[in-house]
Amino acid sequence: MFDRLVVGFDGSRAAIGALEWAAEEAELRGAEVDVIACVFAPALFPVWPAGEIPVYDIDAVRADAEADLGRVLTDLARTHPHVRSEPTVVLGRAVDVLSAESKSADILVVGATGAGRIEDALLGSTAHVLARTSACPLALVPFGEPRAKMDRIVVGTDGSEHSDAALDWAVDEAVRRDAELVVVHTWFYPYGVSAFGSFEMHDRTRVDASLVLGTAVDRCRERTTVTVRGELVEDSAAPALIAEASQADLIVVGSRGRGRFRRLLFGSVARAVAEHSPCPVVIVRSTPG
Repeated sequence: MFDRLVVGFDGSRAAIGALEWAAEEAELRGAEVDVIACVFAPALFPVWPAGEIPVYDIDAVRADAEADLGRVLTDLARTHPHVRSEPTVVLGRAVDVLSAESKSADILVVGATGAGRIEDALLGSTAHVLARTSACPLALVPFGEPRAKMDRIVVGTDGSEHSDAALDWAVDEAVRRDAELVVVHTWFYPYGVSAFGSFEMHDRTRVDASLVLGTAVDRCRERTTVTVRGELVEDSAAPALIAEASQADLIVVGSRGRGRFRRLLFGSVARAVAEHSPCPVVIVRSTPG
């Protein structure tokens, strides 16, 4: 534990929402919040139609970023007076700076949508790269009106080591929030009753899925006394988790799944959930070894 949350700030309303979420999380953890804005000088074409090279004043951009951070953190000090916060403006690409900072953070937090005045939109290539490179859990916070607390955390599982890491993280978070933990496992039998499928194989697939879910629920219950409930859903993973998000404070997923194909599939699940969830999504990677 580093007792430190890092927030990527780009001046957007989504980034302000991410900062608010990080402050609330920091209160639960007794941690500080480091807010980092990345300013980046774009490459300039050597020849422009008008024959002039535009001037890009990086010092002015840095000054604007510092002013934005100062205003936002002044507001944050009023709403969360007990949270320690440190603003930093860094010259560099957000993916590089934030990936490096994640090595000494408990959570890396970014808005689920961004704005380009300070850096390019955080969702898109930046957030997708961070989901693969962040050394700590990545929280993607959607912009929107504050939602009533549900006291409910949802975690997706598929039996892989990455989803096991997500389970463990979600259990600890449920304890911090004194929230119910809902473990969701989805299954899908693609053939139906046809030349390639049968009722028997359909039922075997469901039984196998229920065993995966049961193992995950048992893993969680061994670590906590909060309420843990399993949900077995016959559907694709992303729609099932997005549906659960409407009644959750937080969705937790692993960054990858089982097998070479499942890695790609689960990556797309995490992306789809992050793009459409009305509540924050935390993407957890398994620890090496």
